[in-house]
Amino acid sequence: MTFAAKTVVIVGGGFSGAIFGLKLHRKCPDWRIIIAEPKKRLGRGVAYGACGPDHLLNVPVSRMEIGLVPSFADWLQQRRASLAEALVESGLDLSAAFVARRFFGDYVEERVNEALDSKSPVGLSSVRGEVVRLLKDTRGVLLTDGRQITADIVVLAMGNLPPRPPGGPDSWLYDSGFFIPDPWAADAFSDIDPAEPLLLIGSGLTTVDIALRHAQTGHRGPLLALSRRGLAPRTHAAGGAWPEFLHDKIPASALALTKIIRHQIALAASQGIAWQRVFDAARSAVPSVWNGWSEFSRRQFVRHLRPRWDIHRHRMAPRVSDAFAKLQSTGALEMSWFHALSVGNGTNPCRLAPRPKLMPLQV
Repeated sequence: MTFAAKTVVIVGGGFSGAIFGLKLHRKCPDWRIIIAEPKKRLGRGVAYGACGPDHLLNVPVSRMEIGLVPSFADWLQQRRASLAEALVESGLDLSAAFVARRFFGDYVEERVNEALDSKSPVGLSSVRGEVVRLLKDTRGVLLTDGRQITADIVVLAMGNLPPRPPGGPDSWLYDSGFFIPDPWAADAFSDIDPAEPLLLIGSGLTTVDIALRHAQTGHRGPLLALSRRGLAPRTHAAGGAWPEFLHDKIPASALALTKIIRHQIALAASQGIAWQRVFDAARSAVPSVWNGWSEFSRRQFVRHLRPRWDIHRHRMAPRVSDAFAKLQSTGALEMSWFHALSVGNGTNPCRLAPRPKLMPLQV
């Protein structure tokens, strides 16, 4: 199938925008595809750009393949000398290794830069700027510097929005230096004293990353992670396989699907297969499940079941889990739960670092 040549502007050059641009360019090489991004580097986004050298991917290498050439695994083969710890953990199996997130950021950025061609009137190119408005009459976008780009199609790929304050009666705190609104900002912790206590609102993967970062940089003050349920992400386990089992059960309520998943986990355990494979097998059915639910059912899931789904679905690499457990066992980090939170008394509250808001059923 062929398509009439068009001009496409992609608003956002993080991971999603860059990959969409690459895939569209491969499908429609005679189209003009422009990625509009204010940052210098394309393809990394927050997940693969704001991370430190010790932040790991939350899935093994085999789960990070996105159909590009060379594959991520082949690209990593040339860098095995930098992957010693990950390879030891995986028994020298690169496909099962949990490597640093920065490697995947480097990989995607290289693929984007290879495809960019600023001299050709068609193909993939980029502009350095921030889009502030869609143009109605001429169809296109307006940048902060006044430039206008005419386009047939505008794609919004702006990623996750910044975290929102957690709310509560102590709103004065959010205007003070005690509150850190975005833990991934470059200067988020630049003025933190190593002996200062730090309060982390949330106990998911972002809290894990931030707590480990502070431990690795010599933070000596107490770390306290608070969440409504005090649940932490579970750990990845290698080996085994489990067949898909949810597609023929749809539509079904969240309660019915929970019972099905628990039954499958029991079956897997009876065969010596880790429960992680059951969750992996359920992944492909998630979009169909979500789309089949009513708004009421979605709200029920988000309120009651999502936290437990998240900790089993979005897991920690084994050595990240070990390091996080060590923080707790040594008393460097305490995890607790709460029903309602009123922070500080106006005298000497802890610094606050909330986790970013996650979309329901992120996969």
